[in-house]
Amino acid sequence: MSARPGRRVQVMAGGGVTEANLVSVLEAGVDAVHFSAGARVFDPSAEAGGYGAHQVTDPARARALVELARSHVAAAVAGPR
Repeated sequence: MSARPGRRVQVMAGGGVTEANLVSVLEAGVDAVHFSAGARVFDPSAEAGGYGAHQVTDPARARALVELARSHVAAAVAGPR
């Protein structure tokens, strides 16, 4: 990597970030996460020898994860009541 003024590399936590562990990941001090918000869908080609299912991004799940992260950050910024 070449150093460029004003630019920095950001490392994101990813690989298995879900609704069940997102808050724990954020509480560990991570300031950026990557998730697929995936859902498996049946692939009709399976009947013709295809793979059977594939993963797609579920927009509702992605929105829920973003909202969970935002609410956690907002609560952390507000501090204890």
